[in-house]
Amino acid sequence: MANFSFVSGAKFRPFSYQEMLQPLQAYTQEYNTIQEGMGELGTKADVFERMANEQTDPQAYAMYKQYSNDLAAQAESLAKQGLTPASRQGLIDMKRRYSSEVVPIEQAYKRRQELVDEQRKLQAQDSTLLFDRPASTLSLDELISNPALSPQSYSGALLSKQVGTASQNLAKEVKENPRKWRTILGNQYYETIMQKGFRPEEIMQAVQNNPEASPILQGIVEDAVGSSGIKNWNDENTLNRAYDYARQGLWNAVGETQYQTTSNKAYDYAMQEGLIAAKKANTGGTPSAVFRSVPKTKVNGDKKTTELNNELQFIKQLRANPELINKEEERYTQGYATQYGSVVGGGASYKVKPNAERLQQIIKKYNMKSGNIDQLEQKLQADIRSSAVRDFIYKPNITQSDLITQVIKENARTLGAATESTGLYELDDNRKGDPIELETISDYLTDDSDISYDPEVGLIINATKDGKTKSAVIDPELIDDADRNVAGYMNNINVLLENGYDVEAQKHINAMMNYIYGKFNTLAKRQSNTDSKLE
Repeated sequence: MANFSFVSGAKFRPFSYQEMLQPLQAYTQEYNTIQEGMGELGTKADVFERMANEQTDPQAYAMYKQYSNDLAAQAESLAKQGLTPASRQGLIDMKRRYSSEVVPIEQAYKRRQELVDEQRKLQAQDSTLLFDRPASTLSLDELISNPALSPQSYSGALLSKQVGTASQNLAKEVKENPRKWRTILGNQYYETIMQKGFRPEEIMQAVQNNPEASPILQGIVEDAVGSSGIKNWNDENTLNRAYDYARQGLWNAVGETQYQTTSNKAYDYAMQEGLIAAKKANTGGTPSAVFRSVPKTKVNGDKKTTELNNELQFIKQLRANPELINKEEERYTQGYATQYGSVVGGGASYKVKPNAERLQQIIKKYNMKSGNIDQLEQKLQADIRSSAVRDFIYKPNITQSDLITQVIKENARTLGAATESTGLYELDDNRKGDPIELETISDYLTDDSDISYDPEVGLIINATKDGKTKSAVIDPELIDDADRNVAGYMNNINVLLENGYDVEAQKHINAMMNYIYGKFNTLAKRQSNTDSKLE
């Protein structure tokens, strides 16, 4: 038996609930921390899914998508396997990757928005500012690879000013030496011209980019646009806008035109002889007995006359004060839509030259390709003076209409057999239309046919068949004589009206109506005498 004894004074103390719970709490806390960290990263990353576009930003989108997929895989592993050393390391790696892969996308997006705002502010300060591209079209890929990227810009107003400065000296130089002589007002006068600088119509040619415009003016524009570097932007629309701004500066080259006129005696003598001949031809009776004037139905007649007078006053104002061409007016841009559906810009003011635009429209309207202001003014004056004559149709008072039909029909058949042209043309919208074939002339030549003269169209024959009225334009050769009197009258009338000699034109119309009346009245008398002898 042992000679010693062991006495233990220890007491049993079981773990408390709190002590047993501490490891589980630590695990749970760590698990939640990692889960929340991954959730936070996922929430931040999801924002950029809407920013990066797979089509326009393929690299940024691919980088975001890879990060998003890897983050989802880490979260799935944590859910299935629980907390492990790998899950802790995974969170650390995903935080590091967020800084290197997602933050650059965020910075690129913010940079693009800053550039959009910057362009908007610059355009508010200078509405003519041109950019090589809108900032809203920059891709995130471009800004990630080059954070300092910024669109180039150039002021349209500066282009205009540069061209204007280069053009100013041209306005003081005598452009043509010696003086030029030319005939005006239908050869009634000779005019001598001394030109300093360029005429408005020459500037207009250059503004319109007419190939026939002055090479000097074109060269100034090309130099300004070329030095701006805009041609290197490879944007045709922006380049065209740059040219438009540059060409506005050309109006500074408008100079002074000095005129001196002298009478053309040869024209005066010829006009006097023509009037004497017209008076001699006017012996067949008074106009009221020989022909009648029938007013045209005018829907927009008053409007047209008012428009002509307004345009004439505008041209006179430009001649009196060429500086009006440069008068500017403020307008506002409408903005443009971005690829994200928002509207950028708009409301920014820019300046235009409405008088220059209106002059361009008038030149185009009257087909004055030369753009000569003097000729344009003469054309408007002539149209206004001639409108009273052109607003009537003139009908000879011939009662025996079948004689007219007979003469025209016989001559049309003879002419058609010889030349394949009947001398008759369809009246299409009050204009000379397609030739009428020989087989169908009977539709236009009936026993009740009558002829009339419209200064805007020519000789017209009207006929009724089967209850329908048809009209055709007559070649004067069908009723003319060997001396071609009718053709001569019509040619003189056209020239006089074109140059605004309405009184002289009316006298020639009277003479032609007397001639036509006398010709067919003589035929009627001959026919009457023949019938009497037969009886």
